[in-house]
Amino acid sequence: MRRRAQVGPGWKLPPLERMEGGYYLSIASPQEELPIVAIRALIPSGSWDDPPGKEGLNFLTAQLLQQGTRKRSAEEIHRKIDSLGGRFHIDANFDYTMVGITVLREDLSEALDLLVEILREPAFPEEEFHKRKRRLLGQIASQKDRPGGVARAAFLEALWGKRGYGHDPKGLEESVQGIEMEDVTEHYRRRLCEGPFIWVACGDVNPEKWWGMLREAMEGWGHPPSEEESHREDLPPRGKILALDRKIPQATVLMGQRSIDATHPDLFDFLVMNYILGGGGFGSRLVDRIRSKKGMAYSAFSRLEALLRGGIFVCGFQTENSNVREAMAICQEEAERIRVEPVSLRELDEAKGFLVGSFPMKIDSIGSFATNLALWEFYGLGPEYPVRFTSSVTKATVESVMKTAREHLDPHSWVSVVVGDLERTKIEAERI
Repeated sequence: MRRRAQVGPGWKLPPLERMEGGYYLSIASPQEELPIVAIRALIPSGSWDDPPGKEGLNFLTAQLLQQGTRKRSAEEIHRKIDSLGGRFHIDANFDYTMVGITVLREDLSEALDLLVEILREPAFPEEEFHKRKRRLLGQIASQKDRPGGVARAAFLEALWGKRGYGHDPKGLEESVQGIEMEDVTEHYRRRLCEGPFIWVACGDVNPEKWWGMLREAMEGWGHPPSEEESHREDLPPRGKILALDRKIPQATVLMGQRSIDATHPDLFDFLVMNYILGGGGFGSRLVDRIRSKKGMAYSAFSRLEALLRGGIFVCGFQTENSNVREAMAICQEEAERIRVEPVSLRELDEAKGFLVGSFPMKIDSIGSFATNLALWEFYGLGPEYPVRFTSSVTKATVESVMKTAREHLDPHSWVSVVVGDLERTKIEAERI
């Protein structure tokens, strides 16, 4: 199937051609300004798919893909990438794994062959497995030395449990230690060979030629998606405060709740509301009260991570231990205020102006546009998402923002995590 998507007025996005194969689909976006092509391959497997007790398995498996195939060693792969002058990356997160490379137009065929070889024929050398596993354990250990990393890990687990979105994609120390080579090969077979794969080519590319190359490269590979395992997702206790005692001068605090997913109809009003609350930097309410008026922190923030199966809403700040109680109360007060009091027209206009004005910067390069095309397809947003984003954000009103806040913010039920000197914070919390 083939479709050419045209974006609406005000947007100068290039034409798109979409084609579907067996367990994969292709989106090609011809742009001839520069003789380069960005390729992205998105696989619908992320840390959500980690088996219980093997948290970090998807991340480790993804990192091993480029460490050797049946035809080339890891060193030969890296030399080939260098010879193509390519920029290569692998990203494995909560929902998906993405592999990408950007090359000159004349090297497109070789780059595609290399990517398909990496994805279809990984050798998983045992030496590389142990090396990457040690490196991953080192990265996890280093997070324990950073209050922000400790707080984030405890916050995710408090919201979701250890499964699903309840752990960093890199996993947990005890779970990664228990991962064996057989786990990697089985996870690759079950999840990373599972469609539908999303392929994107953006730049100086002929869509027909690209589709012919991709169809030949993908022939006979992939299998249909398996039935997703259900995760038990008990809601966290209302108002739970967890604390880790560290004798440090400043405490790190995260507060928040489960939230909406990437396709929720209230997403755009939520983004406007969040910008006013804490996502707008120095212009936001949290920064104004906690930093500008109280002088308790250099910055404070709120953020929505809208994912495939739900979302994560979080407020955070760092402050002297003695300020923790007051700063936490301010976060909850401001969240409650935006639920029950209309935002000002100035706040509304500033939020909408920033969100609409900054959106093109997310797709201002061939590489970023290719990445976003893959993500819009994966999350079911469609190639017209830029037009819908602009239109929907522009339509946000004082009433719709307050309604969204009222329906999707519940500050009195927030889970909070504090990493700091508990004796000086004087908060009542469950120690972890």
